[in-house]
Amino acid sequence: MRRYCVIEVENIEPLKIGAGGSKSNQTEPSKDYIPGSTLRGAVIANLIRHGVFNDTTATEILQKMECYNAYPYQNGKLFVPTPQHLRVNKHQWRKAKMMEQETSSIESKKIELSNLLKDRTDKNPLEYQYVAFHEDYLSGIEIPKTYRQHHTTRLKEENLFSYQAISPGQTFRAMIALEESMAEEIEACLRKPDVWYVGGSKGSGYGRCNLKVVSDGPTSYERAKQLLGLPFEPVFHAKELTITCLSDCLFRNEKGQPMNFMPVSIIEEVCEQRVELNEQLVGFGLSEGYNAKWQARYPKETTLKAGSIFTYKFEPALDKAEWPRIVNALESKLAGFRTQDGYGWIGVNIPYPTELQVKAEIQEKQSVLFTNQLKPSEQKEDSLSGSAAEVHEIIRQGLQATRGRWLNMIYDLSSNSTEPSIVIANLKRHHCMKMLEKLVGKKQEIGMKGQEDSKKVENIERKYEMNNKNFSIAGFNFKEILAYLSIKETTEEYAGLIKFAETKLNSKKGKLYYTESANRNQQFIADLLEAGLTIYHWREKDE
Repeated sequence: MRRYCVIEVENIEPLKIGAGGSKSNQTEPSKDYIPGSTLRGAVIANLIRHGVFNDTTATEILQKMECYNAYPYQNGKLFVPTPQHLRVNKHQWRKAKMMEQETSSIESKKIELSNLLKDRTDKNPLEYQYVAFHEDYLSGIEIPKTYRQHHTTRLKEENLFSYQAISPGQTFRAMIALEESMAEEIEACLRKPDVWYVGGSKGSGYGRCNLKVVSDGPTSYERAKQLLGLPFEPVFHAKELTITCLSDCLFRNEKGQPMNFMPVSIIEEVCEQRVELNEQLVGFGLSEGYNAKWQARYPKETTLKAGSIFTYKFEPALDKAEWPRIVNALESKLAGFRTQDGYGWIGVNIPYPTELQVKAEIQEKQSVLFTNQLKPSEQKEDSLSGSAAEVHEIIRQGLQATRGRWLNMIYDLSSNSTEPSIVIANLKRHHCMKMLEKLVGKKQEIGMKGQEDSKKVENIERKYEMNNKNFSIAGFNFKEILAYLSIKETTEEYAGLIKFAETKLNSKKGKLYYTESANRNQQFIADLLEAGLTIYHWREKDE
């Protein structure tokens, strides 16, 4: 009897899982999910470390353990590949996306979907490659990716290349199908705390993950499906059966030739009556992979891509009393070839909703597993996510020089006005140096970005540091500003300083140079303070 173990994988480091393509290209693309073959290799490596995989158990584990693909999991929902039969009107979709961006409504808009099995009014595929089920609509997801530059001199002195990988902090869920005789022992092994590495380039900063068992013990397929986050129930239809590929499938005929549909013999064996293929909507791919033990790649074979759809007709009609048995027999067993690697996962008569949420699903909160791996200074709250945040950060770092000129301009415009918001006057050059040293020390103390090296800072309070006529920003003297940089929560005491910072940061340049974060105002005030003191120091030197 087959039992199922549900696991959750969360990557601490980027996941490099090659998606094929041209190997001559300097950038190798990455998959958006963890294939069953990749997960299987990691599980077997864990079993070897704990002594469970040995000469006695090796054959049974290799032949009877099946690892399903690990798909993205967010907010209690599993995101499965988008089916081929769901389509959208691209003009309506673009209009809905534009309206979504222009409005600030909390509830995202929905757009009507077309079903190619019923009508062919719309023909454009969905933008999202993975969708999750809600009560009456679907939602999509965008998997954030990261790029890293690498250099090797093995072949050429100037051999530069980059890897695309899944960004850290992503959550995936999957099932592992096991024979009842070994299910308890393997699940107990998976529960042991351990360091997991998944995917390629493990020695180059990729692949480290946390893995936990979600199920309370080896369970049935129906219970495992609920734990995965797949809430749908197959819909009974007496004369028609719709098969959806939830993973890539590999089918061959009696002569070993690849087939572009699921063989009717598989369904006839379960239903015990005649079945006829009616319609098919398929996408094609190639099976790829690398076996570390063999040190060789798997042969490339034509596969049916996840999301492919087949419909079959029955004659005579199905008996409704037999429906639960038929569904369980088809869904709970992987079909076709290479099932140990996750190929052949199918769904029966899945009731796909007819509406799609326009806005991509956003993770409600960052997982505790991932957050605990980061230093406090790295735990930022960014309004952007995924690749958009990464691109914005690259641009922002490239604009350091122009940001400095913007800060200098703020100081100059203020100092030349009749009622300056920034006052620096009657300070000697060594006063400026002492204040800069204290500022740099404070920035390092609270984890702000600043100069790497600083001298030992004296704790003596000078009169000019507490005199608003010598130095002030928005009416706050140097000592008060240093105290403001250390606070964790906003208080009324510094309302004037906060208002001044927000006014500057809400400008176009302020939004460009300073991304949304918890300490955005404090970072701006610290940078402006440093810029003003530096300018005054050098001008005093010239005079």
